[in-house]
Amino acid sequence: AKVPGRRACFVAVDSQHGGALDFFGLGEADLPAVRVVNISSTISYNVTLHPKAKKGALRDADAASLNACDEALGKAFDPTTGTNLLIPNKRSEPLDAANMDYPLKSIVGSMWEDVVLGEAAAKQDVVIVYFDPDCPHCKKMLPVIEKVANEAESARPNLTFLQLDITANDPDGWENPEGVPTVHLYPALADGSKSRGADEFVPYHGEPDVASLEGFLAKNAPLWGTGKAAGKSEL
Repeated sequence: AKVPGRRACFVAVDSQHGGALDFFGLGEADLPAVRVVNISSTISYNVTLHPKAKKGALRDADAASLNACDEALGKAFDPTTGTNLLIPNKRSEPLDAANMDYPLKSIVGSMWEDVVLGEAAAKQDVVIVYFDPDCPHCKKMLPVIEKVANEAESARPNLTFLQLDITANDPDGWENPEGVPTVHLYPALADGSKSRGADEFVPYHGEPDVASLEGFLAKNAPLWGTGKAAGKSEL
């Protein structure tokens, strides 16, 4: 495929590499399969192969399979719009993997749009941290978020604190952040009567420090200083 000004790396993965199959949600019965992956966000996109494509079609450079890959790359780097026209695959752990019983609530990808952008959520200041469990920087930031969330639970009832593991989940209404940890504040809407936009957040660029995070929230979260619950949603 000709993709001027863009770079595409091609990688072949043997079916014996179960970790790669798990990442894409694939099983032996799904092979052969091709995915286009945005390395920055880890979002993947399906490439539709011929329904009769057999194992080895890609290795043997089957013409129909190669044409399907070429067409997908053309959509991924659309020359007219300059955007990716492929439909993304959205990963999500099952709902029972979520834990909403603590001040810092663990959500899964399929919940993101409702608990971050939904009408009930828009009545709250929502803080969400995107993390990788193995990331050393995340291991420094998460305890800070948790401490602020614990202290805010009773004193600041109009704040909701969420965490999303992006190694297993993709936000169902937005792209993954390009790095972790990423902390976003979605300020409560003035009237609280409509849903937020996915890009209506304030990013936190400070250190993993309680005082710094609380200072950021005091400045940017409209309901930080209010002690009375403002229609807190049952997330």
